[in-house]
Amino acid sequence: TLQNALLLSIANFPKTLCMMAVTIIAVLATMWNSYTVWYGLLVWILLGFAVISWINSHFFYGIFKKLMPDQEEEQETEEGELSPEMEAVRTKTEEIPENGGKSGEIR
Repeated sequence: TLQNALLLSIANFPKTLCMMAVTIIAVLATMWNSYTVWYGLLVWILLGFAVISWINSHFFYGIFKKLMPDQEEEQETEEGELSPEMEAVRTKTEEIPENGGKSGEIR
């Protein structure tokens, strides 16, 4: 929700300021003079939006990494056996018939 987004941006205010600064500096560099506007527009069209998004994604990764629960790095245990979660998935997939439960008859 919008309230959660506001709280998240306030809780990570330094990173929020850095993301805003990256965008504002890029726009101001483009609008510096008439020469930079024409070449700046070309750069924005070709890769500007993608580069800004890529830079901001590094900030977002650090923000959301703190919020996400830790996941197991390895799905297998040291003995080579599957973890209980993966074992449950494997047994469920083995129960599905190869033909998807259809008899194969044409009516």
